[in-house]
Amino acid sequence: MNKITKVLLTFVMLFAFFMVVSCGTTENGGEAAAKKYSVTFETNGGSKITTIAVEEGKTFTLPENPTKEDYKFDGWYLDASFASAYAEGYVVTANITLYAKWVERFTAINTIASTYKNNQEVETKGVVYAVTANGFYLADSADGHIFVVRGSSWVQDVQVGDKVEVLGKFGYAQNLIQIKEVKSCVKVSSGNTPAVVASKATIVEVNALSASERSVYGTVVTLTGTISKSGAMYSLTDEDGKIVFFDTNSNEAALEAYKGKRVTLNAVVYKYLTSDNVWTLSYAGTPEEIVETPLTF
Repeated sequence: MNKITKVLLTFVMLFAFFMVVSCGTTENGGEAAAKKYSVTFETNGGSKITTIAVEEGKTFTLPENPTKEDYKFDGWYLDASFASAYAEGYVVTANITLYAKWVERFTAINTIASTYKNNQEVETKGVVYAVTANGFYLADSADGHIFVVRGSSWVQDVQVGDKVEVLGKFGYAQNLIQIKEVKSCVKVSSGNTPAVVASKATIVEVNALSASERSVYGTVVTLTGTISKSGAMYSLTDEDGKIVFFDTNSNEAALEAYKGKRVTLNAVVYKYLTSDNVWTLSYAGTPEEIVETPLTF
């Protein structure tokens, strides 16, 4: 090997060594920057979350869960159709998008009243349309209404027109539909117009309602009859002697003010008394809302 060849070979080897070393360093002699990928969060209508950068081959910590009004967050998914759930420890090897899944927080009252089983947990929202001594009536639509029982020691913290969120259990026993064992009752706003409206009926028609038909509980009826009191309960009797009773948690002071008089009033269908084959109603109005209606000949 001649001198020129040796020089050239030495130069090539030095160049190769320099290239190997320089591949792992920056121009300033430091380590080369690791490749990074973007993790984007599609919150699907929820609160916004900023995209983060993650080094290739690394895992990452999820940010705080997003929020969305009237919905509960149900996890992150790797696809928009929610077929593949994100799992902790996911190793990033490319740009990815995580998709937020949501489930409705509140169940429609009509669904609760018509399909729920006794003691099933309930979370719903609606507008108060009547208040009694032991609870209140709640509606989210014309045909979605239910009684929320609060107990005899309840300090009334809602009034007609309040929109409230209720968490409790569904109760369907002894011909009474209700939300019971209330864990939370939060007033969202006031001054709302209830969706439930009264329909004119006779006492005969009310007593003909089927106790097994869940949709009749909580309906509002306009009745005419004479108010009287039998034992502990007030009642309303028509001209043919047909009778319907008022539950003892009604506004009895208002009923007492018209005892012995023929009146027209609005009342809520409350509970069926199998022993007497009659319904009990809730009167939640004021004395001023009762209209004296004497017979005319």
